[in-house]
Amino acid sequence: MASIIADEDPITYRQAGNSSLKEKWTSAMNDEMNALKNNETIDVVNKPIGHNIVSRKWVLKTKKNASSTLETLQATAVAWQFSQAPGCYFEETLASIIRDESRRLLHAICARNKWRPHHFEVKSAFLYFKLKEEVYMQPQRGFSDGNKV
Repeated sequence: MASIIADEDPITYRQAGNSSLKEKWTSAMNDEMNALKNNETIDVVNKPIGHNIVSRKWVLKTKKNASSTLETLQATAVAWQFSQAPGCYFEETLASIIRDESRRLLHAICARNKWRPHHFEVKSAFLYFKLKEEVYMQPQRGFSDGNKV
């Protein structure tokens, strides 16, 4: 049975479930799924016949404060890229919520005005982007609802 040290991020759902931080990881995953539902990012539907079902996984990260003590646990529901084919199941991909040029400009403004930039975590960020394609994704581990996607 896999176990993790509190200083390491779990790679799999099973590792998170077997860790000493199991309850906190479960809470982080529940927060992520609730955010997806509350922001109407996902709909749970019956599994469609003849459609590609995108694989999924959890990305689990520990966030530490300046003194290197555990601050929060972050669980992000993501699609596995290799289960999609460009041009067949999607036309474009998006990742960053800020362009490098914008980030550099903000740092330059701070430097010019002798301001100290502050880092903060955004619990969940949802951009208003309408997909042209219908995308069906397997339920996240721990959140399966029978024959639904």
